[in-house]
Amino acid sequence: MIFTRETTRLFLTLASGALLAACESTPAIQGASAEEIGQSLGYSRVISVENVPDPATFTLEPVNSSTAVMGGRFGVRYLISFAHNCPEAGFGNLFDTTGTGGQIDAEDSIIIDDQTYCRISEIHILEE
Repeated sequence: MIFTRETTRLFLTLASGALLAACESTPAIQGASAEEIGQSLGYSRVISVENVPDPATFTLEPVNSSTAVMGGRFGVRYLISFAHNCPEAGFGNLFDTTGTGGQIDAEDSIIIDDQTYCRISEIHILEE
């Protein structure tokens, strides 16, 4: 299919509009506190903890470039803040941790696809 200048312009306009709509619908939580992030995600309590059980399997859902929600055992959700921006969190296929002794804490990292290490700075339990 050959794209004319008008067709290309239409696609670019639609893509730009979709991007702006997505940005407007995302809560402005970059730089927000853990409590503010948790509340914007619909949680009533955000509890800071030193460590949590290292789950054998877990999910990561990115919140912003330095924060993700980790789904652990029994439906428990944790807000993980990273020591640096880690935009890869949540987009890998294989996650692991550097945790030892069955625990992860602020000295550990989330390993994404065996290549990227996102160092944890804070852990919070999210409660509805």
